[in-house]
Order: sequence, then C-alpha cells, then structure tokens
Amino acid sequence: MTSINRFYAKLPVWIKRFLQIILVIQEIIHIKVNLRNQKTLDDILRITFNSSFIRPIQITDEIKNLLLILDKAKPKVVLEIGTAGGDTLFLFSNIAHEEATLISVDLSQTIEKRILFRYIKKKSRKSI
Repeated sequence: MTSINRFYAKLPVWIKRFLQIILVIQEIIHIKVNLRNQKTLDDILRITFNSSFIRPIQITDEIKNLLLILDKAKPKVVLEIGTAGGDTLFLFSNIAHEEATLISVDLSQTIEKRILFRYIKKKSRKSI
C-alpha cells in the first residue's frame, strides 16, 4: 500500500465522500467543455464512452442506432425506467428537443446522479 493510499484510508468517511463529489463535478465540467465544441452524434458518443464517470453499459453501435432514430424525432418527452448511473439519459438529453421533459425513474438516487441531472437540465427543460 502506498503512502497516499494509507493517508486516504485514514480520512473520515465524509471527507472521502466530499472528494468523490469534487471528482464527479470535475468530470462533468470536462464533458461539458468538450461537448460545447463538438455536437455531432459521433462526438457525443466518443466523449461519453471515453469518460470515467458517464459510460453507458450499452454496446456503442446499438445505442448509436437508437440515438440516430431519436435524433430525427427530437422527442419532447424522454422517459427512462431503470436509470442506473444516468449515462443513457445523458445521451438522450443531448439529442432530445430543446424544451424536452426528461423523466428518470429508478430505485436509488445518489448524489452523483443529482449532480449529473442538474447538468442535464437546461433552462427550457423540465427534469422529473
């Protein structure tokens, strides 16, 4: 065990949690900056699947084909049941209509999800 690992192991739980939240916020800011300059579906998929925080469990080609269909439809309501980490909802939010209502249904609501959902929500969007 390295000295950093020993130091980290001795920290109180609340400090460890705080550090995890800081890392999540840092990753979301990094993704947001990258997406600002690149808005094609391939760019969104590349940035998302290369992220350490937002990484869908779906096979890239399968989710890409679904996103191509949804991108043409520009849905005004998106409902995801079983959101898990919010990764797929994140992808849906990038192709949905600008004023879309995004609905996420899951059994657990972690602080990481709340931070992610805050990013997903735009001024003109409703998130439930």
